Amino acid sequence: MADEGGIWMSKKGAVGYEIITDYLAGKFSRPEAAQMLEVRERTITRMASRVRKKGLSGMVHANRGRAPACKIPDIFKARVMRVMKEKYFDFNLTHALELLDQQHELTVSYTTFRRWCHEKGVVKRAKRRRGVARKLRERMPNESDEKHHRKKRHSLCYLRR
Repeated sequence: MADEGGIWMSKKGAVGYEIITDYLAGKFSRPEAAQMLEVRERTITRMASRVRKKGLSGMVHANRGRAPACKIPDIFKARVMRVMKEKYFDFNLTHALELLDQQHELTVSYTTFRRWCHEKGVVKRAKRRRGVARKLRERMPNESDEKHHRKKRHSLCYLRR
C-alpha cells in the first residue's frame, strides 16, 4: 500500500520481489524462482507480469486497504445495537435476534449479532456454578501393585553363563 512514497510489505513480500526481479533479469529460470518462493510456475508468470506493469506495488495484494464487499454498513450495526440496548438488553441473544427480525425487520446472522453484542458488552454472562467439593479416597491394596513395586526395586540382576 502506497503511503508517503513508500510501500508497507512483509519480509516475505520483499524477498519475493527480489526473486521476481532477478527472474525478469534472467538470473533464474521460472522453475527455480517457483521453487524458491514455494509457488507454482504459473504464479511466477503472473507475479512477473504485475511487477513489470506496476513495479514494487505489483507485489502487494490488490484488495489491501479495501473494505470487504460483504461488509455490513456501520449505520445498520449502530441501529441494531441501539434497539438491542433500548428494548432487548435483558433478553438472551437468540430471542433478541428473533424479535429484531420480526418486529423491527433488522435481519442479521446470529454469529455477527453475537460478535457485535460481545464487542459492546451488551451480553449477560451466564452465572457460574460453584464447583462441588470432592475428596479422593485412598487406593485399595492390590496384589498386582505389590508385585509391580517388588519388580521395580529389584530391576537390576546379574546373569551368569
